[in-house]
Amino acid sequence: MTPPTEAPTEPPAEPPAIQQIVFRSDELPAAQLKDHLRERFSANFELDFPRGPLDPQEPHASPDSQGGGSVEHRGFMLGELAMMQRSFFFSHSVLRTSASIRSSQVDHYCLNLPLRQASPFALRDPSGEARGVKLRTPLFLDMSRPYRMDFVPGEDISVFIPRDALDALLPKKVDLHGFSPQGISGRLLGEHLCALATAAPVMTQPEVQAAARATFCMMAASVAPTVESMALARPQFEQLFIRQIKRYVDANLGDSTLGAERLCAQFGMSRSALYRLLEPVGGVNTFVRERRLGAVHALLAAPQKRIYLARVADDFGFKSAAHFSRAFRQQFGYSPSEVGSQAMPSMAPVTKAQAAGQGFAGWLNQLQKH
Repeated sequence: MTPPTEAPTEPPAEPPAIQQIVFRSDELPAAQLKDHLRERFSANFELDFPRGPLDPQEPHASPDSQGGGSVEHRGFMLGELAMMQRSFFFSHSVLRTSASIRSSQVDHYCLNLPLRQASPFALRDPSGEARGVKLRTPLFLDMSRPYRMDFVPGEDISVFIPRDALDALLPKKVDLHGFSPQGISGRLLGEHLCALATAAPVMTQPEVQAAARATFCMMAASVAPTVESMALARPQFEQLFIRQIKRYVDANLGDSTLGAERLCAQFGMSRSALYRLLEPVGGVNTFVRERRLGAVHALLAAPQKRIYLARVADDFGFKSAAHFSRAFRQQFGYSPSEVGSQAMPSMAPVTKAQAAGQGFAGWLNQLQKH
C-alpha cells in the first residue's frame, strides 16, 4: 500500500522589512551639495551653511568623522517613531522658523542625541541666546516652536515623536522644549537610542512595534522624575490650547462664519486673549486660512477625478474662486492647478503608500496626530 504523500508546505513568509531611506553625498558635486540638502529638509526646516562650497578638503571638514568627507543620512520608520541618523563634515545650522511651522504644520517632539562632536552643539532660542548640548546628552525640541540648532562637524541621531503619544504617558503637562534628561535616566535613554539606531537596519515590523513601545516608555521615564519640580510652563498650556483650536477649526473648515467671534464663543475666550494666543502663527484670520489651504492642498494632491476650483473654494469657506486662487499661490508659491507637478508633501496625514513616495518628510506627515 502506497503511503499517503504529504502536501508540500509553503515556506514561512518573511516578516516585512521596515521603511528605510539612505543618502550619501559621495557622487554629488560639492557645488550642488548645499542646494540638495536644503531641498531635502525644506518641507520642515531651513538650513544655514558657511559661505562657499561645502568642500571636504576645506579646514572646517572633520578628519576623524566616520563618514570622511561625505554626508550620510539614514532614515528609519519605526512604527510610531521616525529616526534619522546623520554624519556631516561641516558646520551648519538647522532652523525651525515661524514660516516653516506654519507651512508644514507638523506638530511633533524631536529628540536629538549628539554622537560625535568637536565642540558642543548649540540650541538657540528666538532671542539668540544659546546653550550648549553635550555629547550623548538627549535634548527634547518642540517642533511647534521656533528654534535654531547650530551643529559642528560630527554625527547625531534625531527621533521624531508624535506629541500626543508621549504626552499621554506623562503625569502632568510640562514644557519639554530644550529639556535634557539628567542622571541615570538620561544616560540610559541615550544608550537606548544608540542601540535602537544600530539595530534598526535589520529589524522586522513586529520587532519595531515592540521597540517603539519601549522607546516611548524610556522617554517618559527620563522625564517623569523631574515633572514634580518643573514649573507647569505657560507656553506648554498655550500650545495645548492652540492644538484644541486647530482641531475645532479643522472640523469646521467649510463654515464661512468661522472666525474670531465663533472661536471666542466656543472656547470662552476674550478677543484680546485669542488674538494674543494666535499672534505667533499669524493671527486668527491667517491661522484659519492656512488650515483651509492645507486641507485643499491635500485634496488637490490626491489622485482622483477632476476637481472644480470654484466648488472647492465654496466648500472651504472662501469668498470666491479668485480669492481662493490668490491665497493659495501666496501660501505655496504656485497655483492650485499646478499641485500635481510639485514635490511638496501634503500637510494632511498621508497613507503609508503616499509617505513612501515622499521620503522622510512624508514619514513625519504620516506620524501627524490631529
